[in-house]
Amino acid sequence: MLASLTNAGILDPNKLEIISYSLGGHTAGFIGAKFQEVTGRKLNRITAIDPAGFCFRYRPPEYRLDETDADFVDVIHSDVDGFGILAPLGHVDFYVMLKDARYSFLPCFFVCRHLRAFQIWIKALRHPDGFVGLRCKSIHQARTGNCYHNYPMVTNVLGEKSDRGKRGIYYLPTTAFPPYYMGKSGIVRD
Repeated sequence: MLASLTNAGILDPNKLEIISYSLGGHTAGFIGAKFQEVTGRKLNRITAIDPAGFCFRYRPPEYRLDETDADFVDVIHSDVDGFGILAPLGHVDFYVMLKDARYSFLPCFFVCRHLRAFQIWIKALRHPDGFVGLRCKSIHQARTGNCYHNYPMVTNVLGEKSDRGKRGIYYLPTTAFPPYYMGKSGIVRD
């Protein structure tokens, strides 16, 4: 349908964005790949909110979401040890972590962490400069928040204002309670 509308001149692929959640992340990747195959053009953007890990963790890129599926693919990872996927899949991958370890005791199991990415995305739309991530050299650094020794320090914001030129893996510090964002204060080392 999208390809037909694009080929008919009704849709501009430079304005097409797909926002997806969980299994929808990989579905968006399949749509992007098929769209490119049929039209010879790429979708503008795919945002994948905690894309599913089940059945996709060990799949090659052609069988899951990856950065070739759109001109820009940004990913929010919040439950990499449960329903989500650990591997970076996009041009920009944000790994959501609680900044304050005192709240790690909160009774939040797989489903809660998986839903958290969606809640954070909604808040990022309402507060476009609220979620500031710090670029890391590895997933391990992002998961531990140990990215402060990387120079130069590079930041990027989660959401519509994400800088497409600042590709990489990002540590995204958050609070345990709404509105979750910390702004630039979240990237200051304690």
